[in-house]
Amino acid sequence: MVLALTRIPRLWRLLLLSALLALLVACQQRVVPPSDLSDPAIVYITDYGRHAGLALPSGEDRLTEWFWGDWHYYALRDRSFGSGLRALFASPRSALGRLDIPGTDAAAVRSATGAPEVLAAAVERSAAADLHDELSRRFALRRDTEIGHANGERFVEDDEHYSLFRNSNHQVCDWLRSMGARVHCPGIGADFVLVDSEQ
Repeated sequence: MVLALTRIPRLWRLLLLSALLALLVACQQRVVPPSDLSDPAIVYITDYGRHAGLALPSGEDRLTEWFWGDWHYYALRDRSFGSGLRALFASPRSALGRLDIPGTDAAAVRSATGAPEVLAAAVERSAAADLHDELSRRFALRRDTEIGHANGERFVEDDEHYSLFRNSNHQVCDWLRSMGARVHCPGIGADFVLVDSEQ
């Protein structure tokens, strides 16, 4: 197989790889929220197209959006081509980020985050609280590395390894699963969609 690939001209290999990546990016991340909830709470998936976050209840009349990515590209905002390549294939550090949001509805989330797509999902309130507490502890453990931006986003270094196949969208999928959702994440892009049952 490797020998056969080496016989394919370089241009065709590049086109084949590009087509494969396009298919991976184009795949939808399907989310089936848990059913039969005894004490439901609404959480919000913030879908930015290439990456996503998750807004969780964090107190009276407020939410916290959590997000994760490469430290240089995401937290330090080095959006150069070289930084993007390093993030995808040789990321040395990852970042856990948070943004406090006044309000608890989709309009408040859109206003605070600027996310073009905001999806509301019902989960068990205790599961959302447990996840928020876990992420808060994870954030506090690395507070000595904290940096902030004018828009209110704050980041700390994180211990999980970031890569093309372990990116912010995969992290959001894992967070949703921890709250009882069934999630099918075949791709590397965002494009989250809520469905009533497995299709």
